[in-house]
Amino acid sequence: MTVQIADTPLTSAFALSETGRLVMGLIDGGLHWLDYAIAASDRTYAFPDESTLVAAVQSGLHASRLMLVGGVELPVAPVKLMTMNPRELQLLRRAAVGEIDPHDPQVREILARHRLATISDLAAVDELLEHLEVAEEPLFQTMTLDERLTLLALQNDDRIADPGKPDLRLEAAQFALDQAGSPVEFADYLRAFLDLMRNLDDPFETPEERYEQAERAVYTLGPLMFATLDCPDAPGLVGPIEVEVAIGEWMLAGRQLGFLRVSQGIQQIIGEGGYTHQGGLAAELAVRSYLDRANRVIQFYGIGPAYMQQDGATCLFPVGPHEEAVVRLDPTGAITLARFDGGAGGFVDGQQPGHLGEPLPGHRPPTRTRAPARRKPVRKTTRGARK
Repeated sequence: MTVQIADTPLTSAFALSETGRLVMGLIDGGLHWLDYAIAASDRTYAFPDESTLVAAVQSGLHASRLMLVGGVELPVAPVKLMTMNPRELQLLRRAAVGEIDPHDPQVREILARHRLATISDLAAVDELLEHLEVAEEPLFQTMTLDERLTLLALQNDDRIADPGKPDLRLEAAQFALDQAGSPVEFADYLRAFLDLMRNLDDPFETPEERYEQAERAVYTLGPLMFATLDCPDAPGLVGPIEVEVAIGEWMLAGRQLGFLRVSQGIQQIIGEGGYTHQGGLAAELAVRSYLDRANRVIQFYGIGPAYMQQDGATCLFPVGPHEEAVVRLDPTGAITLARFDGGAGGFVDGQQPGHLGEPLPGHRPPTRTRAPARRKPVRKTTRGARK
């Protein structure tokens, strides 16, 4: 036998789990390749688990991590589909082959539950950019799935859905366009502009004054973000245990979990940290206080179960019973702070709702009270910043 899963040879596709078999069936040519590989006698294909198998088959056959589930018109990584149960996969398969309407409420409910966006859903990004009057800009002409998903999330963002008075969305979009080097950075700077105007007790009256104040905030906070870009590094797509070990070793070395990119850090300090116009030492203290609180919450609760995103290479780990923070495992292996909601007022030093030191009802803190067992040295990744 020439195909092995965790040292166990496969005799046919029926030796896979039902989930694995259904996902292989959704990959164009997947089951045919498996039959060929099992019958081959001159080579061996070994995989540690079924998720690795389906990812390798998709990439090997089509030179792309993403597949398109026909009918539903869903661009998705097979690894993400492996997180579904057989009933959900059966419904997707039936929609893909035309047995049921792709718009069937059951299919839509599955997509919503797993936060999956179809090509039709992603088309709303173009409409959003049109409304922001930036759709024709070169920045948005060659977007990846991840970039489109990031912009799609703006649709349900309160800053966009409920702009308030005055409506500053077009101003924010122009400011973000001037600052950003990618669509993801555009989303960060757009949010940062709108958050800053909400934070100010005495908002400026003219667009020029608002632009100048936002630019000043970026120029003040930007250099302070450089030190926050160092992060622990995982060897690819790993599970929560490996991520928590890496975080624990990083913190034991006296380091903090920081940001994936400069623009994200700026947005978080403004939007969640409550930054307004501080400069100098006050700005440094605002950044340090935000990261101190975030890292203490992560250290206290530990990370929760992984939530895999649509690309099959990015994982988010909620922290705390109410997702007070979220840790991100990037496709590059970088482990960073994706979000912390306690910066502006949700947490104060030494306290949470209730008090820091005891978990909220129904949540048990991690039992690890000492350094985790040493596995491999945590590599330090320093990522350059554009701004």
